[in-house]
Amino acid sequence: MTLTKATNRSSTLILPKSFLFLGIFSGLFFLTSCTSLDTLVVNVEKPAHITLPNSIENIVIVDNTVPQPEDVGHFEYRFGQEAGTPVKIEVNDDVNYILAEALFEDISDKEYFKDVIFYEHPLREDANYEDILQLDSTLIKEICIANNADAIISLDRFLVSTASHEEDFEFGTTMRFLDLKMDIRFQVYSKEGQAISPPLYINDSIYWSATYNQNTPLSDTIPSREDAMKEAARYTAEKIADALAPYWSNELRWYFGDIKAANKKMAANDWSGALALWQSAYDSETKNIKKKARLASNIALAYELKDELKNALRWITTSCQLFEETQSTGVDEENLLRATSYKEDLLERYNDFKLLDMRDKASRE
Repeated sequence: MTLTKATNRSSTLILPKSFLFLGIFSGLFFLTSCTSLDTLVVNVEKPAHITLPNSIENIVIVDNTVPQPEDVGHFEYRFGQEAGTPVKIEVNDDVNYILAEALFEDISDKEYFKDVIFYEHPLREDANYEDILQLDSTLIKEICIANNADAIISLDRFLVSTASHEEDFEFGTTMRFLDLKMDIRFQVYSKEGQAISPPLYINDSIYWSATYNQNTPLSDTIPSREDAMKEAARYTAEKIADALAPYWSNELRWYFGDIKAANKKMAANDWSGALALWQSAYDSETKNIKKKARLASNIALAYELKDELKNALRWITTSCQLFEETQSTGVDEENLLRATSYKEDLLERYNDFKLLDMRDKASRE
């Protein structure tokens, strides 16, 4: 596996105007003016939640967990009963192994480290599934030497609890529910046998609901508890991978449709062409400050899509200043709030860029 560098840290999807009113972007007011507001989704690269030393290029994933017993953590709640009835789950596959294997696949797919190794032998042979055992420094060194690794990711605990219940409705239909909760702990160690991160925890949940007529599903079905636990393992692996390596996130952006020719450029992913048209319109506009504010916001977006974040920040700052001068209606106030929020997003992206570039520069040295 080779370490690769993204040449552009954002990709986009143009959305129809109706997308604005589906409740995805909360607090958005309907625009009463003739100026349209178009949106697009920007898929941006985010840095890892945990900053590891740049010297770590090869990592080993080890399973330091103990599977929980099949009769622990699972309950069924019946109508009119406050206490749940314990349920035993027959798990045919080791979900802890599924977690470790999925984490190996997710981190490998990111191509962030030079090599990712899956140490397939579980480290624990005891039955104390709730206990956390720190890795011995001698064992860490041995595993790293044997696998030519710079660090170890140790999965120390993976516990899952499930609870199900049903509610009766009219015409013989029922709603079935399954609630799953996860408790995960992991830690990163250097090849010298020292912890290079504090213990890291993830507490999350997944929820399913479905309608049935007797035993015939009328909508999506509820998975079996075993399948739900497997899905939880894969979901958890994705969360851990995002904590340790850069990941991609969808973010909503908008632009004002004052210039129809620029709108066509945007639809064709021609950011430079749209930028030139918006810049020209901005320079020639001398009277309408509100329009200049909208154009400045558009220019900021075009620069962001070109990964020129300093210019994007400069133009969204100008847009905020112009909107502040003109806020007289609800639409004007909403435009100012929108521009201010966008400025905060760009500041966050600018800081993210610096973290991503630190790793990229180190990989080229």
